[in-house]
Amino acid sequence: MNLSASPTICCKSFTLRADPSHPIIAPGTRYLKGGHLVPVVETPYNRMVAGLGILFVCIGNSCRSPMAEAIARKLGNSRVEAHSAGIAPTGWIAEPTLTTLESLGYSNRGLWSKGLDAVPGDEIDVVVSLLGEQGLDFLPLPAGARREAWSIRDPYGEDEEVYLDVARRLEVRIRRLIKDELGGELPFS
Repeated sequence: MNLSASPTICCKSFTLRADPSHPIIAPGTRYLKGGHLVPVVETPYNRMVAGLGILFVCIGNSCRSPMAEAIARKLGNSRVEAHSAGIAPTGWIAEPTLTTLESLGYSNRGLWSKGLDAVPGDEIDVVVSLLGEQGLDFLPLPAGARREAWSIRDPYGEDEEVYLDVARRLEVRIRRLIKDELGGELPFS
C-alpha cells in the first residue's frame, strides 16, 4: 500500500483525511497503523478511533492488571488497545501471572509493570479499577474516558488455582465490556 500518493493525516482519534472528496474515512474501513491494517470503529467516547482504549489498574501491576491487559488484547484483537498500570507498581510481573496466561493461551509478550504516568492517557476510553469502588478515588480520568469498578481478588502470593480463577473471571468481564462497547461476537479462548 503506497500512502505517499495521497496526503494522510493521523491524529489522536486516528481519523484519516485522504483527500477533499473523502474528508473522513467511514467506520469499517481500514488504515495502516504500524505496518498493520486496522479497522476504524466508532465509540461513544471518541469520534473515530482505531479500537477501544482500555486501561486496567490494580495496586502493583504484577498480577491482575497485566492479566487483564493480555486477555483484552487477544479477545479484542485489533479492535482494542489494552493497557495496564499500578498505583504503586512493583517493577516486575509475578511469575504465576505469566504461567497462567501461557496456560490459557494468552501472550505475555510486551507486559511490564508500570505506573499510571507510563500510560498514554489520550488513548484511553475506559479506565477499569480492579480494586473495586474504592479504587476509583485513585484513578485519573483522561478526557472523554469513563470509569468502571470491578472487585477482582488479588492473587498475589496465592496458589495457581487462584490465579486461574482470577484469569477466568477477568475473561468474562472483559468479554462483556468489549461486546457492550463495540458489539459483535468475540472468539472463545
